[in-house]
Amino acid sequence: MWHDRIVRRVDVRESWRRAKKDFAAVKAERDHLRAELVEANFEIDRLNAALREVRLTLRELRDAVRTQDWAEARARKERDEAVDQLLELRAIVDARQLAEERLTELHREREIVRARAAERAPGQLLH
Repeated sequence: MWHDRIVRRVDVRESWRRAKKDFAAVKAERDHLRAELVEANFEIDRLNAALREVRLTLRELRDAVRTQDWAEARARKERDEAVDQLLELRAIVDARQLAEERLTELHREREIVRARAAERAPGQLLH
């Protein structure tokens, strides 16, 4: 039983050298990953700042659109009121013109009635 076993010798110096080399590689990787993390955090901060700026700009644009919509609605309302006033004025002008035409007609009828009522002297010529 003991004779069948293969006995391996351990080289302590070589094992220690390999362990130090592996440990140095792990430390280097750790340092590299930390540097990448710092860069990534810097990039995240930069992108968050840009996002805040975009959100602020978007908010300002929304407010501007609301203000413009409000101004357009107000302008439409004023336009509609002006159109209503213009239609009312047109109706008043039409009524005045009809009244003037009626007045002219009444004056003509009055002159006709006066002319019929006027007596002419029997010896007076017609023209």
